[in-house]
Amino acid sequence: MLAEKTPRIGKAAARLQELSEDERTRLLAESREKWEWDMQAIRERGFERGREAGLEEGREEGREKGLEEALLSVAQVALKKNMPTEEIMALTGFSKEKIQSIPH
Repeated sequence: MLAEKTPRIGKAAARLQELSEDERTRLLAESREKWEWDMQAIRERGFERGREAGLEEGREEGREKGLEEALLSVAQVALKKNMPTEEIMALTGFSKEKIQSIPH
């Protein structure tokens, strides 16, 4: 057994046995261990909530970027077809300045 071969481990094992025989010390150790498990669970739940919020935020940003790109594409086609700027503004919701800055 390792405790017999290594004096420090043997001493630690003896101290552990001594402490575990004291009911108050054992209850304190169990309470501490439960607290540590609870804290770990809370951290994990917080991480999961944060991760989910981050993913949702990323999805929303992706949707917005995709919509912007689609509207930009519509505006480019409309400009190539010489549609009036006011009609392109109505289709896309872009400002006159933005439409004028679109390469076509």
